[in-house]
Amino acid sequence: MISLLAFFSDKDIGQLFWEAETPLKLAMLSIASIVIVLIFFTLHNEILSRRYIVATTPLFRPTQTVEHVKTRGQYEIVLAPDNTKMEKTQIPVYVYRSLTGLYWVRPQVEMEDGRFILVPDADSKFMGSLSL
Repeated sequence: MISLLAFFSDKDIGQLFWEAETPLKLAMLSIASIVIVLIFFTLHNEILSRRYIVATTPLFRPTQTVEHVKTRGQYEIVLAPDNTKMEKTQIPVYVYRSLTGLYWVRPQVEMEDGRFILVPDADSKFMGSLSL
């Protein structure tokens, strides 16, 4: 693999394809290019999915009210990340709703990074039904 990368490093891919004298060399270059791209995207997706995986106890619990620091919007936590995960990546997420009744989903890492704060004595703005 290292020799393959060294071979690619000093030439651009167009030059390599242009210099391929036989169909066999061209096919080998095509396969090598596809393999490198697949390895890159596999590693990239693996790194992205691991960035969000959190093994901590959730900071917010269902029925608590939180406030978005930047917009000052208030939201009720509907489901906590110990019960909810994104299907494809298994990233723990919060489900929360706004005063207007819109439901939102956000990764646990983003909810707990300081963007939201707990409203200690929230009044009963959200005392409606919790139907999804």
